[in-house]
Amino acid sequence: MFHNIFDAENKEEQRRRLKKWIAYHLHIIRNIHRLNTITKRCIGIISLVVSLVCALTANEIINRVKPLATCCHLIGWLGMLAINCLTGQQIIDQTESITTNIVCSEWYKADIRIQKDIIIILANTQRSFVLGALPLGTLDMALFILIIKSSYSYLTLLTNFT
Repeated sequence: MFHNIFDAENKEEQRRRLKKWIAYHLHIIRNIHRLNTITKRCIGIISLVVSLVCALTANEIINRVKPLATCCHLIGWLGMLAINCLTGQQIIDQTESITTNIVCSEWYKADIRIQKDIIIILANTQRSFVLGALPLGTLDMALFILIIKSSYSYLTLLTNFT
């Protein structure tokens, strides 16, 4: 959407498109912030529980307790976790690509007022937006790997003591 701003030859049209883009960007920032404040504790607790549930379910598979049902159960939990972590990772990746899109656009063809606005926009787009997963950190693929590793640790603990 940002690269279309400078397709217009008219400077007023460029300014109008830039204002529209800024309003859209601020709307997205507010929505991500709202989503983060609502869900960060809940997602963090779910992330803690997933590692235990996956370890217990994998232990049931090893002990051959209803293997088909427990496999489906394990796949469901891992799928839910993967979707959540992938969504968080995509939000991080998309917000980091905003700066790249701005720099790769033809911003240098705009008038000085718009170029000054773009410098301010670039300063504001330097930080990534993340979904929190308190107390574990942020919801991303690194958290997915962390949960899989802790599930494996719990599983080895269970298999050694049962």
